[in-house]
Amino acid sequence: MRNHLIWIPASMIIFATAIIKPASEMMRPAKVVNKTISFDMFKAKSYKSGIYDYTTAQVFIVVEKVSNKKRTIVWQKAFDAQLLKQYPSVNQAKSEQITVHGILDNKEHLEVNYILTYDTKGSMFQLQSGIFSVDANDTVKISI
Repeated sequence: MRNHLIWIPASMIIFATAIIKPASEMMRPAKVVNKTISFDMFKAKSYKSGIYDYTTAQVFIVVEKVSNKKRTIVWQKAFDAQLLKQYPSVNQAKSEQITVHGILDNKEHLEVNYILTYDTKGSMFQLQSGIFSVDANDTVKISI
């Protein structure tokens, strides 16, 4: 009988811990922060060969704010298509910087996805980056 009585206080402690932790998280509001992200776009190689004379690339970027319950697009942009040869090299990368306001720290995060669309005389090919998390002051490098 005594062995069974030991389980009662132990289960009460476990139950109280499960209740107290979420209650303490609700009492402590999440800190609202702004996050700045940079995007650097540059060509991966020289593209000097004549085969690239008519090939363009367009970049489309989407930034989403993600919480446990929902995803919200907070920024998106389609950059104009340019000839591959016109993109700058890595040391002169074309940059775009954004700031996303009102992020609930530790409850929300930002995710980035970009799509590269290559077009050679009407033949199109799309390459999607996949979705990845970014933090404040991160730089996303987009190699074209």
